[in-house]
Order: sequence, then C-alpha cells, then structure tokens
Amino acid sequence: MSLARCCSRFLIRTSRLQRMSNSPPTPRALSTEGGAEAAAATAAASGINNSDNFLPDETIPAESVLSFLKLPSFAPLLRLNGRSVCSGCRQRRKFFCYECNLFMGPISELPTLRLPVHVNVVHHPTELLSKSTATHARLLAAEDVSIFEFPQVPEFDPATHVLAFPSADAIPIGELDPASFSSIVFIDSQWHRAPSMLRHENLTRLRCVKISAYKTAFWRHQKQGPECLATIEAIYYFLREMVTARSGGVYSGEVDRLMYLYAFNYELIQKRYTLFNDKPFPRIDGYIRGGDDRDAP
Repeated sequence: MSLARCCSRFLIRTSRLQRMSNSPPTPRALSTEGGAEAAAATAAASGINNSDNFLPDETIPAESVLSFLKLPSFAPLLRLNGRSVCSGCRQRRKFFCYECNLFMGPISELPTLRLPVHVNVVHHPTELLSKSTATHARLLAAEDVSIFEFPQVPEFDPATHVLAFPSADAIPIGELDPASFSSIVFIDSQWHRAPSMLRHENLTRLRCVKISAYKTAFWRHQKQGPECLATIEAIYYFLREMVTARSGGVYSGEVDRLMYLYAFNYELIQKRYTLFNDKPFPRIDGYIRGGDDRDAP
C-alpha cells in the first residue's frame, strides 16, 4: 500500500474519531478487548450478517449471567429491520454506527443515562472501533463520556482525575474519598499495549484506582484470563462500586443502563449458538449457557 494511501486512511479515521467527542483527548478502561475473536461472534455482536431468527428476547432471561442488571426492554433494538444508512458517515450499519456514535433508530427510544462523574476514554488506534465496547458508553451517556485517540492525551488535573488501572500501587475504589475526584480516565486498548500507553506523561501523574475482581462476559477471546474485563464492563463496575461507596453500601441499579447494548449483544450470541449449534462457540469453553459458572455480583 502506498504511503499516500496510508496517510489518507489515517486522516479519514482521525476525522471520524474527532466527531466522537466534544472535549479534548482522553483514555479508557483496560479491557479484554485484545486478542483473537471468533468471526461469528464479531458478526453477531456488531450486527453484521445477523438473522432475525436468532435475535434475543425483549428481556434478559433469568438464567443469564447478566440477569442481575436492571435493564429496560430490548424492543427498540428488535424493531430495527436490517441495516440503515448512518447520517454521519453514510455507511450501512445495524443497530448503531461505531464510527459516528449514532443510534440507527429514534434516539428517544434509546435508554440513555447520566453518569455520576465524567468518563474519559483514551483509545489506542490499533483497537478497531467495530470491536470496541467503549462506543457503547458514548452512545448511552453522550453528555458524560469523551473518547480520544492516543497519543493525543490531554493534561488531566491530578487533583480531580484518577486513572482506572490495576497497577501495583492502585487504590481500591472503596478506599478513595468520593470527593477527591470528578473524572475517571480509562484506557481502551489490547492488554499488551497498555504499558506503553501508561508511560505517556499525561497519564503517569494520575493516581491509579482499581475495582474488585469480576469475571468477564465478553465474547472475544484473550489470553490474560477471565478477570480481564471488556472496556464497558470496566467502566460499569467502576461506576457501580463508586455509587455503592457514596451511598453507604447501597446500590439500586443507577448505572445499569450503561450495559444495555453489551447485554443485548451477549444475549444475541447466546441465542445464535443455542438455536444453531452446528458448531461450538470458538475458543471460549463453557461460554454458551449451560456450561457457564460465572456468578453475578
């Protein structure tokens, strides 16, 4: 490929990413979003080549590992027939456009929410947006989520910003004074690229904060282990623990809607491999319901 063509593709991609946020550059929660992924799972999760025959039910079934989530009906997603042309990039998308962060149906039907603090996501350019779950947060909580392209990391104020990363000196979120920060920085990359991102001067000055250990429900295979979360999971569990700490140990589903698109994708994959079990789910043993032993928080 010629240098001119490479530069052209880079400029187009950068332009699309700049439309994703109205604020300056920022990071994302480290996740399992690296590593090989089954092609069928990718297609199911992104809405590509989906068949109405295996769309999920309107609600999460009781036997699902995500049944603890308090979510509204999936009806707005189920009503979308086929792909639609995105008004931003003019590409045909199913459910939503991951480049422009636009819902393919009436935006009033999407169960949006406000977050208790601002979420900043620093996205590594090698992490495909079509595979990133950070876009879910931007779609569902647009006013409180900014996504930025590494290495364009803004100068975060250490007095008000914390970095969500399980470093050796990371402070458990429950031990952090809730009044000591108003914004969280997450890294959105494959796990093996995280160390180089963390060496950025605008990230090294931030306090690292960690959450409890959770098992991921992500459909993409990765080698680091089941406790390496997808980005949207990391954001959700961080905010959930923060809300719980600030309310004296009580959590009532305040940020559950952040998992709306993720839960829909998860159930879509479960339905597809349950109804059309001509082959096992690739590379993740016990992922399809029936052999799953994950516990809800």
